[in-house]
Amino acid sequence: MQNPLKINVLLLESNLKVRTHLVSLLRKLGCLDVNIAKSTHDLVAQLKQHNFDLLLMDFDSSEYSNGNDFIRYLISQSLLADHCKVLFLSDQPERVLTDLAFRYITTEVIDKPIDQIKLKQLLKEHESSAKRLKLMFAQLNNANNEQKEAVLAHAHFIGLTTAQHNELQLIRASQELKIGQVNSALKTVKSINLAGQQASAQLAIYNLIGDEKKLKLTLLKMQSLNLLARKQALYKVKIFLQHNDYYQSLVTFNQLPEVSYSAHEAQLKSIFIFETESLPTSIEYLERKLKTTLENHHYLTIILFSMMQVALLDYCLSNHNNALTSQLCSQQVKKIIKQLLSLHNQDHFQAYLPFFKLLLECVALDGDALKQDKVQLNRQLQQLLMRIDDHLKQFFCLVSAVLLRDKETAATVFHQKMRLHGMMDISAQSMAFDYFMQKLFEQINQDEEHRASCYNQWAIEKQQQQQSFMALDLFSKAHFLAPTNPVYLLNLLNTMQVLKLTKFWRFEQQDLLTTAYKLKMTQPQQQRLLQLKQYSEIML
Repeated sequence: MQNPLKINVLLLESNLKVRTHLVSLLRKLGCLDVNIAKSTHDLVAQLKQHNFDLLLMDFDSSEYSNGNDFIRYLISQSLLADHCKVLFLSDQPERVLTDLAFRYITTEVIDKPIDQIKLKQLLKEHESSAKRLKLMFAQLNNANNEQKEAVLAHAHFIGLTTAQHNELQLIRASQELKIGQVNSALKTVKSINLAGQQASAQLAIYNLIGDEKKLKLTLLKMQSLNLLARKQALYKVKIFLQHNDYYQSLVTFNQLPEVSYSAHEAQLKSIFIFETESLPTSIEYLERKLKTTLENHHYLTIILFSMMQVALLDYCLSNHNNALTSQLCSQQVKKIIKQLLSLHNQDHFQAYLPFFKLLLECVALDGDALKQDKVQLNRQLQQLLMRIDDHLKQFFCLVSAVLLRDKETAATVFHQKMRLHGMMDISAQSMAFDYFMQKLFEQINQDEEHRASCYNQWAIEKQQQQQSFMALDLFSKAHFLAPTNPVYLLNLLNTMQVLKLTKFWRFEQQDLLTTAYKLKMTQPQQQRLLQLKQYSEIML
């Protein structure tokens, strides 16, 4: 055995023979603290109890669509420690690297069969950085903004490898964004000396601050260097979706090889087909994807849930008082549930059964339903709200609220919408989920003034939680829906100036100021506008 390495490893492997071999190899290379998870359920339970320095797992498994999507899930649930390195095992490393979840710590890939020398080197390098990273994150997590600046200013180390240097710059840039120092973050990212990693971080920041021009320029640079084609496609789609351009989104997505689609990417494409063609065409596409694999039950499960989501959305958007459409939707949903249960035993979906039952009862509810029937179903919905622990259950609850015409509950569910990735990441799964939730919220709240009021209130809450970029996005939505409301306009301007931004997507600061001077305002609002104008002149 090699000299002991002071890192604790969590190994995810269901196959006994492979697991025994990997544990033996890790111990041979000096890892004495090796913990074993035989399933994703077991892994999640262990991550809830302990922090680990290294997660070693196969990129492909029947328990998740792919490793990157599973890592995003762990991040969204705050289960993966910031300093924890992810090490994938794969016989197709190039496929792994096309859509990595954004993390500070470099995600590595080991080819199969495993190169012991390379694995040993990665383990030693991470051992040398894990202690430093844990200390740094502990300081940052317990610091106020001023203290964070001091920690970042003194975070200089010698003898770092290229990967460790880049990790440090990503940590610094992300923390600078969290304290509103956008320009400093962009400057920090430029010091990353790996082209793909630098471009990926720049895309994330430009997307966050709504700089469409620089986002497009970075995408052109990546295209010329042939970098991260999949990430390019997702950001291009994000730009098109800013303008509700589903046709160009579909054209862009079609440039990726169909055979390479993850289940969530197939789901996103089905949405574009639904918007540009029809529900039957979208369902037909997903049915074809079902036939591409018989082994990966997780992949098939996502496709089936996608079919259910599109069918339910279509029903919510249409006139669902019609008995015929109600019956057709119920039949579709029941057929999909039956297919899901054929993939897994009923115990696997036990937690979903009450949500399925409520959905079907809400779909069957006609426009002339008795008040006590709606009250009873609404009572069931309120109970299920307490049992939401994933985004699908959240979607089902929002659909139920829409069908029950319960605006208040729908607004609450939408406001508490789960984030499926970190601040500087993008994924097909999150884009699809955001689309479904947004469409349903708009359907039940067609009064634009009311939606604007909701966005403004939620933005204020995000500000109080020091989530400035989320607040900025919500303030921009409020202003877009109610452009003559001076409160929403001043809130948007104020947040842009706090973040030192002269433009956020379609909104130019100077145009906003010009509009503001045409609005009728109270005296305090006029004084605030004057301050914003003076600050704007200083910035220019």
